[in-house]
Amino acid sequence: MLMQVEKILKKFNLILEIAVETILFYSLITMKANIIAENRIIYQGEVSLITLPGIKGELTVLPNHLPLITSLTKGKIKVKEPSGKELFFEIEKGLLEVQPDEVNALVSCKLI
Repeated sequence: MLMQVEKILKKFNLILEIAVETILFYSLITMKANIIAENRIIYQGEVSLITLPGIKGELTVLPNHLPLITSLTKGKIKVKEPSGKELFFEIEKGLLEVQPDEVNALVSCKLI
């Protein structure tokens, strides 16, 4: 019984190692993100990922994503920078364009 538990733990540790290496790898790959509201730039910079409120649910875009154009709905945009810092932006609605190395979100939001 103890040998089976040790084998399972070894496999689990290997899977965990692979997951950590994958996360570290993807944190090094970035893409350009632009969030534009009406006539001003809300955010512009390099990001590891961006999560947006799509019409049919949350949409997370990573670098090298396939091209996409879709509508956005009321909710929060989460930007994760390569440093790990996360920023949030509240929007009313918008339009998203995704290219493998760039994400553009044209949004409508309340002025703060």
